[in-house]
Parts: sequence; structure tokens; C-alpha cells
Amino acid sequence: MDQTILQSLIAVGLSEKEARVFIALLGLGEGTASAIAKKAEIKRSIVYFTLQKLIENGYAQEIGNQKVKRYVAVPAMRLLQHVQANVENLRMMIPLLNAMQRGREDQPRIELFEGKEAILPVYRSMEFAQQSLYFTCWEKVKCAFPEEVRRWSVNAASVRNPNKVKNIIVDDKAGREMAKAVGGNPKQEFRVLPKDLSYCMNIGIADTTVAITNFDPLFVVVIRSKAIAEGVAALFDLAWQSAKPLR
Repeated sequence: MDQTILQSLIAVGLSEKEARVFIALLGLGEGTASAIAKKAEIKRSIVYFTLQKLIENGYAQEIGNQKVKRYVAVPAMRLLQHVQANVENLRMMIPLLNAMQRGREDQPRIELFEGKEAILPVYRSMEFAQQSLYFTCWEKVKCAFPEEVRRWSVNAASVRNPNKVKNIIVDDKAGREMAKAVGGNPKQEFRVLPKDLSYCMNIGIADTTVAITNFDPLFVVVIRSKAIAEGVAALFDLAWQSAKPLR
């Protein structure tokens, strides 16, 4: 096995076993776990687990309906696209990572982000929380960030996305469209306000962060504080109990 290619794949985030199996799949075109194990020089029991990881990450596919399962690698260009996406996400997170270096851990930090380019990293960072809670006016979000809404709906609809989300939305067309787009993921829950209630600002609570978005003018105030996040989350729970399940 070509060690240069092996080390290159490891350098972009694959484990050694994943890299070996991926290279073996490319060489075989398609193959059974036994054939892959032989070519990758890995035990077959380990190959099954490794193939599952590659499939989850979008680097391999199971093909056909045969009794003996067969696998194929996706085009190698997918690796480059995945790495580029990760680099772009990291680039956008740099301002937030820099902000985290300042101040004591127990000291609240308040930050102001103005304009789309500055706000997007805030929104994307909240996708990595264990649980996120949102008061959302999707009509406003859709007007301000149409491309981001499309990207978010695809990610949120994926059952592999670990983020658990509760959304309290304004009962309008945009809100219902978003709920329908991601409704197949049980980790995404939606409830609606009564039709006579509305709001023009968004509030997101993600772990220890609270983000308040104003749309005219466009800015986000971010408060990083465990105590404040817990307090706002308690208010969200009260609103959640009175909001109506989306039908």
C-alpha cells in the first residue's frame, strides 16, 4: 500500500484503518468485506466497523441487495470537498475562539456582532451544542440569511446531526415550511405561538450561550454565561409549556 497516499489521508482526518479501507475500496472498485480486509491487510471484524464509519461520513456506500453485502468508495473529490468545508467552518469560528481566550470562566462575557459575515459564525457555533433552544421568526431569518437557511435545513434534517433542538416559532408560512423540511428528524421539535402573538427578534440558547438577534438594524448580542443561559432556558421552558404543538 502506498505510504504517501496513506499518510495524506490520515493528515486530512481519516484514521489509519479508515484510510486503508478507503484505498482498498478505490483499488477494488467494489468488494465484499472479506475482499476489502485482504487488500487493506486488516481483520474482517474491524473492516465492518470501519466501513460503517466511512459510510456515516459519506466516503463509502453499500450497494445492491445481494445476500453478501458489497461496498464502493465515493469519488475521491468528496474528501477534498469535506476538508474544504471543515476549513471554512474553522475559519469562521476563529473570532469566537479568540473571544473565548479572554476573561475568567465564571465571568459573563458580552459581545456584539454586526453584519452577516460576523453573525454567521455565531449561528454556526450554536449547531455544535448538545441542546439548543430557539425563539425564531423564520420570516426574518429567511430574508436576512436565505442561503444559510437552506444549508441549515439540510443539516437539521439529518438524523446523524447530534444537536437536539426545540423551536418556538411564529405561526407563519416560513416557520411551517422550515418545520416541514426538518420534520423527519425526531431531535428537532417545533411548537407555535398563538396567532395573535409574534416577535421580531430571535433568541437562541445553546449550552452556556445566549444569542439575541435584532434584524433592523442587523446585529447579534451574545452573552456567554452559564447562570444567564440557565435563567433564559427556564423562561423558554415556561413558554414551551404554553405553546401549541405544530400540526
